[in-house]
Amino acid sequence: MYRLTGILFFLLAVCNVSAQKGAITGRVYHGTTNEPIEYATILIQGTDRGTVSDSTGVFSLQEVNPGFFRLIVSSVGFKSVVSPEIQVQGNQTAFIDIALAEDEIALKEVVVRPNFETRRIESPVSSFFVNVQQIEKSAGVNRDVSKVLQTLPGVGAMDPNRNDLIVRGGGPSENVFYLDGIEIPVINHFATQGSSGGAIGVINPDFVREIDFNDYPQ
Repeated sequence: MYRLTGILFFLLAVCNVSAQKGAITGRVYHGTTNEPIEYATILIQGTDRGTVSDSTGVFSLQEVNPGFFRLIVSSVGFKSVVSPEIQVQGNQTAFIDIALAEDEIALKEVVVRPNFETRRIESPVSSFFVNVQQIEKSAGVNRDVSKVLQTLPGVGAMDPNRNDLIVRGGGPSENVFYLDGIEIPVINHFATQGSSGGAIGVINPDFVREIDFNDYPQ
């Protein structure tokens, strides 16, 4: 009988302590627009008890021991605040509305201005100087001016038996020749239409002092 009485007394004591706890309910809102602030964090100061506001800004803390408490409320983009002191009484719910002000972060003014640098992109050009010694010593050219020019960078040939000059992928007829400053049509014998040369050179290398070759448009 004594044991049963002790158990009943213990159960009644536990129920009595649980019944003495209260709750805190409130709403977090924008201090200027009065719009609810969702996902705001509400923490009882000095404890690890906390909760988060719902989509309407409402929050609720249950099973709070009686006493006086302050709430720390924070949310992204807003200044954190500490609420006034709240009294929690047993079997009662304390109500509080908390307004948050936007956190205006001072940023330096950034001015973006277009600053495009216009540059003309030109194809690289080359200039070569060929003297008499190079003409005489060039292997396999038989002292032919056109054959010597075919050995220069950027210059090619269509046929090893012809003296056509293919400069930077252009056509043989696109070349211009000057002899002592006077333009001449071709520098080879037996030239065909649309070509710059035949099989035999016109220019006698014995009368050549130098050749100035440029692979850019005239």
